[in-house]
Amino acid sequence: MLIGQITALAAVIWWYGVDLTHLLALVSDGVVATLIICISTPVQVLLLALMARQAGSSAAEYLGLILPR
Repeated sequence: MLIGQITALAAVIWWYGVDLTHLLALVSDGVVATLIICISTPVQVLLLALMARQAGSSAAEYLGLILPR
């Protein structure tokens, strides 16, 4: 989750061209919240799929997309 959030914050900083000191001014902006969610969620799902593959399971089974017997 932390990697996804860091990636999203880096994208917001790049997109808006602000530094870390001015990032708090964007907290109440709904577009920023939507951008962070839209970037961090796929990153988190990708990392979960990679961890499932590392553990020897399929990503669909690990994420619960295949119903158990």
